[in-house]
Amino acid sequence: MKRYEQFAWALRDGGSVFAATYVSGVELKPCRALKRYYVYLLIDPRTNKVFYVGKGKGFRATEHLTEWKSGNVTNAMKFKRIGEIIKSGMELVVKCLQDDMDGTRALDLEGWLIRTIGRDNLTNLGAGRKTAPIIKIGLRADQMLDKVAPFRQWEREILPYLTGSRKENINYYWWLACTLAKVVHEGKQYQLEAS
Repeated sequence: MKRYEQFAWALRDGGSVFAATYVSGVELKPCRALKRYYVYLLIDPRTNKVFYVGKGKGFRATEHLTEWKSGNVTNAMKFKRIGEIIKSGMELVVKCLQDDMDGTRALDLEGWLIRTIGRDNLTNLGAGRKTAPIIKIGLRADQMLDKVAPFRQWEREILPYLTGSRKENINYYWWLACTLAKVVHEGKQYQLEAS
């Protein structure tokens, strides 16, 4: 446990994962689909800092990215951080801290790490807290609209081909943008043609 204490303290003091592993001697491994429980870390590759501590078994460690891709917001801060990482062109880093555990030991280690590293340094939610539905809706809308071309590009390339007043065209753009975001979100392909 001494190694984990040194590891957690280094992270609590603002250290990177590299510094924490160097100081503590803790070795992080890739997470595999395991039948027993494990404790894992989500790491921001832009800063090499841990932003989420979790426990799970099977594919749980990799489900956070899947949740983000599908727009499933369970934790707004974690969802936003994963989105920022993806938008920066980098990939979410997931590492296993300890594996081959029973559920109770994994839960204890996860809780201890969250308390020791500190919630101010992590995106983990407190016990019993959930993200408000309005925040979830806003994050999902932002994610979907990010998949649609910026308004100025649409204004230059699409609006000249539309008929009606500018206000009608802008209202049409928003309807179209939301529709296309939903289409992209559902994985369907589309193509715009100027008439």
